[in-house]
Amino acid sequence: MRLMILSLLLLGVITGIAQNNAPGVSNVLVSPRSDCSSVLDIYYDVLDQDGDTMTVTLEASSDGGANWVLGVGAANLSGDFGPGVISGIVKHIVWDLGADHPDEIIPELKVKVVAEDGYAPTPTPQEPCLGALTVNHEGQLYNTVAIGSQCWFRENLNVGTMVNGSTNHTNNNVVEKYCYNNDASNCAIFGGLYLWGEAMNYSPSTSTGAQGLCPPGWHIPSNADWCELVTLLDPSVPNCFFTTLIVSYSAGWKLKETGTAYWYTNTNATNSSGFSARGGGQRRNFGGSYGYGFEYRYQNAYFWASSSNLSYYLNSEGRVTRGANTNVGTAYSIRCIRDSSW
Repeated sequence: MRLMILSLLLLGVITGIAQNNAPGVSNVLVSPRSDCSSVLDIYYDVLDQDGDTMTVTLEASSDGGANWVLGVGAANLSGDFGPGVISGIVKHIVWDLGADHPDEIIPELKVKVVAEDGYAPTPTPQEPCLGALTVNHEGQLYNTVAIGSQCWFRENLNVGTMVNGSTNHTNNNVVEKYCYNNDASNCAIFGGLYLWGEAMNYSPSTSTGAQGLCPPGWHIPSNADWCELVTLLDPSVPNCFFTTLIVSYSAGWKLKETGTAYWYTNTNATNSSGFSARGGGQRRNFGGSYGYGFEYRYQNAYFWASSSNLSYYLNSEGRVTRGANTNVGTAYSIRCIRDSSW
């Protein structure tokens, strides 16, 4: 079966990508062997201008770089990888791909050499996350944005089958979503709206930081995740994690997409964080004979936290507020955050 893997590698896209950070990697070359084995020779140059020793790792993608999740086992690597690597040219890593992935067909392999020296640079505003510029999840492509040490989706989640706003989501093994005013085009613009249980994929209510409907390696942001984001953008917010209600205009302005395409009014919005929040509104239970309906599109943006029905919302003036939501019929947007720092 290794011969089949090799033939697919030769026909597919075998690309080396340099991880340009401090230190810097360049001139990456991936070379299959001519003996019809599944072993790859990977050559690269690496430079740390401070003269530090580096830890070199290898990342791989089976879908042309859309997702860097193809497993690379350290036991099947040899050469210039791991801790203690010094600057130099024509560094050499040997990877036994077939040992890591026997009997697999990988027609579009990409590899990435990553060198780190313990230096953690601060990303420039609106910079995509390292190792995950985009994420393909359930047929939808999402951009990412690094904000401090966090990595967020730049767009609201939009997965599942649209159901009418008069119908409640149920735990029926079918992912269900609402689209504002029962119009699928609103899901394309603002993402889906989800009841909290559906958003959490019916994980236990205590599952703070649960994956929910997010892709593997990502999760529904916890209260702590949201607090880290808000206090990074507005350090004046006191004791965010322990405060019942937080209010910040400064953070909100930095989170909102600018202009009036997705907000009725949008004074002071800068979107300097790159979070790009849009006023997607909510689906709500109005009670009694009023039933369910949609409200506040272009006025408010509501986001779930995975912590016991907590939510965060932004209004047109840019105020970001946290509150507890006890209305079981309320559906909000989802933003996914990566499990580990960027």
